[in-house]
Amino acid sequence: MLRKVLHTFVSRGINAVLNLLLVLITARFLGAEIRGEISLLVASMNLSLHAVGLAGGAALLYLVPRFAPGHLYRISMGWMLLVTVLTLPMLQLAGQWQGLSTGLWLLLLLLFNAANVNRYMLLAFRQIELDNRIAIGFGALQLALLSVFLLWGSERNLLLFVYVLLAANAALLLLTTALVVKYWPLESAKQVQGVFKAIFGHGFWVQMANITQLLSYRLSYYLLESQLGTEAVGIYGVAVSLAEALWIVSRSISLVQVSEIANSHVESEQQQLTATWSRVTIWLTAICLIPLLSIPDAWFGAIFGADFMGIRTLLFWLAPGILALATSNILTHYFSGKGKYQLNALVSAFTLMVVALLLPNMITRWGVVGAAAGQSIAYLLAWLFAVLLFSKGKLLSIFSVLPQPADFKLLQKKWQLFREKA
Repeated sequence: MLRKVLHTFVSRGINAVLNLLLVLITARFLGAEIRGEISLLVASMNLSLHAVGLAGGAALLYLVPRFAPGHLYRISMGWMLLVTVLTLPMLQLAGQWQGLSTGLWLLLLLLFNAANVNRYMLLAFRQIELDNRIAIGFGALQLALLSVFLLWGSERNLLLFVYVLLAANAALLLLTTALVVKYWPLESAKQVQGVFKAIFGHGFWVQMANITQLLSYRLSYYLLESQLGTEAVGIYGVAVSLAEALWIVSRSISLVQVSEIANSHVESEQQQLTATWSRVTIWLTAICLIPLLSIPDAWFGAIFGADFMGIRTLLFWLAPGILALATSNILTHYFSGKGKYQLNALVSAFTLMVVALLLPNMITRWGVVGAAAGQSIAYLLAWLFAVLLFSKGKLLSIFSVLPQPADFKLLQKKWQLFREKA
């Protein structure tokens, strides 16, 4: 398991660096206001993708070994088309059109959503390392295209970034389609009866969790835009991108963890695995936070531009929440591995409720700092809620997920075993 975690960690680390470079270049050369528009654009695209996931998302990892993959794929792509079309009037009603034409939005969403359905199919075919490489390639391609457009002398506005997304997602769709065909299993399940109930049943709870989770992450963007404007979103979005880059620790672990739990039938082993990796995640994420919080604010201004002074203050307010959410991510993937998607949805809905209650008033009183502080409070409360669900109120189980001095010896032992097998 450690080998898979390390491979995923390194891959996601590279991808995080590429994404941060993308944030840096857009912030530096396009300014805070356009960076804010980009943050809102990407948030809207991800909301559409989560709606697609009701029948074409993470639930495919569970369903593909049990039902005919071709049938699942056709249903997923059909649902993707329907959701993509329905997203357009929803964006119009929400006032998030971002000045783009209907044709551009439609093409952008179709390419993005279809390519990601393909990626979930590849994950369902157990091509985790391949998907890691695809993610790195996609990040590198976006970065290269953006650099070319800037050097070409293209007008520095939101459309420049939209063209980057269109080209990169078109390439991603072509590549993933070819790979889905290549890795299509020669022998697979034939069952089609009950597939609609299964795909929407599992997909519903998975995506309810994901949609409410994304809203709890990004509701602050829309509240900041309505109260302070897109420039505030741009500054806050850069701080969030820097802080959320540290989630690669928990996301690398949880991607492998959920597979291990799904293939284990001994509850004590599932709980012990989750508790161990929860503690490891706390330590590793905390260690990664130290250098990030040590960067002087003047450096952020020099790197991102004068518009982005004050990022260090925001990072300090975001840090407790980033740490809490990284560890609760391990606990919610325990529920996923056991097929208890309803509990994930419950945790996400709780987080969103706290965010919705806290942030409007905190932004009004303290501006962007209020958004960061409110987000951290919500994530800390969500972590406590997840711990209670995991432990079922048992004191011993609660303490099992908290950091312990012996964790360093455990991690050292696992590293030695990994080196011996390498």
